[in-house]
Amino acid sequence: MPMNRRDFLKNAAASAALLSLPLISRAASPVRGRVVVVGGGYAGATAAKYLRMWSRGGVEVVVVEPRTQFISCPLSNLVLGGSKEMGDLTFGYDLLKSHHGIQWVNDEVVAIDAEAKQVRLKNGELSYDRLIVAPGTDFMYEQLPSLASREAQTVVPHAWKAGNCLCDCEARVRQRGVYRDWETDRKSTRLNSSHSRASRMPSSA
Repeated sequence: MPMNRRDFLKNAAASAALLSLPLISRAASPVRGRVVVVGGGYAGATAAKYLRMWSRGGVEVVVVEPRTQFISCPLSNLVLGGSKEMGDLTFGYDLLKSHHGIQWVNDEVVAIDAEAKQVRLKNGELSYDRLIVAPGTDFMYEQLPSLASREAQTVVPHAWKAGNCLCDCEARVRQRGVYRDWETDRKSTRLNSSHSRASRMPSSA
């Protein structure tokens, strides 16, 4: 029997409702496990975000990060060059937490018990089903006797972790007078280019 327009629309609506049921049930499903992420840098924050997105909220994600703000290390050269300020490199975690429902623990990991599946913090413990370790890079000063003291570490600044060390580097660059007025520099470059072109032009007879 041929199907009229009304029956077709009814069947299409019913099919669409059935197809949407698995998505709804997955979105409302209970938490299936906990993933603890050590580190809130590029790797840790990205992993935490996509775990929540791809699991449709079905995986509990806890990030352990001692800092309350993220400072972009790859952009640190722009600060040392004088074209950016530290504030331009600094970002909060609020949007990441509120948009994706990520739990955030401002603490430092001191040990990991893989057998018990626990992370020991300075101020407590966290159990996990899966663990992602992404604390970022750091120097092993205990392997460098000449840099074992805190004083020696400040004498040799670095910017592996943008923050206080980067501020120290910036201060030293300023003291040495390396910074230049970028706007004046660009104007000077344009003027020099104009003079160069003018000098190459043949004079009129």
